[in-house]
Amino acid sequence: MKNIKKYILSIGIMILFISSMFSIILLNKHNHKISCLNNARSFLLWYKANFLEISKAQNKIIDLNSKEYYIPKYSKIDSYVFLLQSSNYFSDIFIDKFKRYLVSNADTLLKSKQNDGPPEGFDYDFFFGQEYDYYLQLIPDKIEIKILKNDKEVKKILVAGYIEYTFDESCKIKDIGRNGESFY
Repeated sequence: MKNIKKYILSIGIMILFISSMFSIILLNKHNHKISCLNNARSFLLWYKANFLEISKAQNKIIDLNSKEYYIPKYSKIDSYVFLLQSSNYFSDIFIDKFKRYLVSNADTLLKSKQNDGPPEGFDYDFFFGQEYDYYLQLIPDKIEIKILKNDKEVKKILVAGYIEYTFDESCKIKDIGRNGESFY
């Protein structure tokens, strides 16, 4: 009889332990979702507050005043990427991928010897596309931020029904895209 009581007591303790661990896991997942949502909001506020500086840094990448054709300034790519990296909103994976994207666009522009019109590959805001002014007006009060329904954990957050931000485990931006396709 004593052995049965001990056995039942130990099973009860195990059930309590397992259920409390399950609750902690659910709470951690909930906290992670809240963290990523807050990080997305914070990023958008940072981006809006720093838009002029970010835009100037992006525009310095291409020399539009060259007499022959547009010349990419590769050192300005480093400055632009450093500005983004110093915000602490982007993962190292994103920074590396984005820098390769910028260098590839600069190489293509250099080979094409373009000398008029918007510089191919640098003719839009890298985070909001052509409609950047529209989206900046929506931040913070009118822009919708939500976790995509098919994600059990926060991997992607949809901003303004248009842009998907993919996050790493620490809620830093790992990719940006639309309809499952990466911009970079």
